[in-house]
Amino acid sequence: SIIVLPNAGPKKFTDVTGTASLSYSWTDDVMTYLKFSKGYASGGFNLRSPSAATFQTGYDAETVYTYEFGWKTTWLDRKLLINGALFYNDYKDLQVTVLDPATTRNNLVNAAKAKIKGAELEVQIRPTANLELGGGWGYLDTKYNEYIDPVTKQDLSKINKFAQAPKHTVN
Repeated sequence: SIIVLPNAGPKKFTDVTGTASLSYSWTDDVMTYLKFSKGYASGGFNLRSPSAATFQTGYDAETVYTYEFGWKTTWLDRKLLINGALFYNDYKDLQVTVLDPATTRNNLVNAAKAKIKGAELEVQIRPTANLELGGGWGYLDTKYNEYIDPVTKQDLSKINKFAQAPKHTVN
């Protein structure tokens, strides 16, 4: 897409994204897979920018490369299901919302390069025809490799943490 706004000039955002995956069924009850994806979030302009200069600069597109290995299994005549996955996400130009201290307004910027790796496990058991129990566990390891503060231009990757990204989740 091409965005043209008064006093901002054109910005062009194009990218090709997609997913490729391979899966193999070892038996009727055990399947493994590998998956690669490329994701893209378009850049743009902050319509509520704290200043005209910030508005005119805008922000660039965000790209993520995702790698995943997983398995899906059933056991005990399909009464027990155990699925899992290991994944790794590599972000470039991560779009983050930062507070402009001069105006106390939020601004969307490309501040970061980041990596997220983790694991997921899901278990379901059906002890009777009328009862099914299930649960899951997730693990996240999030890290900013670079986080440039748009005001000070300092790299804050060592002190910034991902919001709403708990290390462990259970359900």
